[in-house]
Amino acid sequence: MEAKDHVDWSGIRNPLFVLLGIWMVFFLIVHGSIHPLNKLIVPIVRLPFGSYMAAQGSLVVLLALLYLIAKRQHNS
Repeated sequence: MEAKDHVDWSGIRNPLFVLLGIWMVFFLIVHGSIHPLNKLIVPIVRLPFGSYMAAQGSLVVLLALLYLIAKRQHNS
C-alpha cells in the first residue's frame, strides 16, 4: 500500500463518535415523544409531525451532520 492510499482515521474518529451520539440522542428524543408530536400536522404533506420526524427527520439530521464533518475535514 502506498502512502497516498493510506487514510488517517485519527482526525475523524472523535468527530464521528460525536456525530453518532448527537444522532442517537435526536433519534431517542423523537421516538420517545412520537405521540405528543403526532398532535401536530405537517401542512404540506398532511402527515402527523411525530411520524414525519421519525421517518424523515433522523435522515435529514444524519445527512446534515455528515455534511458538517466533511466540510470540517476539507477545511483542515
